[in-house]
Amino acid sequence: MPKKTFIRSAILLLFALLYAMPVASEQTTHVTKVSAEVNPSEHAGPCPKTFHFTGVITVSRAGKVKYQWERSDGKHRPPAFTGFSGPDAHTVREFWTLGSSSAPFHYNGYMRLRILSPYSALSDKATFTLNCVPRGSAKKAEKAKK
Repeated sequence: MPKKTFIRSAILLLFALLYAMPVASEQTTHVTKVSAEVNPSEHAGPCPKTFHFTGVITVSRAGKVKYQWERSDGKHRPPAFTGFSGPDAHTVREFWTLGSSSAPFHYNGYMRLRILSPYSALSDKATFTLNCVPRGSAKKAEKAKK
């Protein structure tokens, strides 16, 4: 094999190997913690009522995380992404409005945060209790006590 052909082949092989090697920034993001909280955790009174959920996703290195909120009624929010430039924690938020202004309603529920990628992880349930009282009923009950 002529010397020039050998050198060209060696250089091409070197570039091919370098291209195939993973770059540190392409390593899989490692989720170290996922949590969820709700505010308020209980409500008794007029409805509808909105519950606000806060999730925190903590990672050990840069990358993208795909997540989804799951509800106790079996419904899921559409998946979403959050990106990290290095070790960090990101806050993600969601809400859920329940109840009717005209009918009594009781519900024990939750939302939790599911990590879909780079691998599966799940937060604890952020639980809440809802007791809806029709608007006129609360005033009538208060007058009856007097």
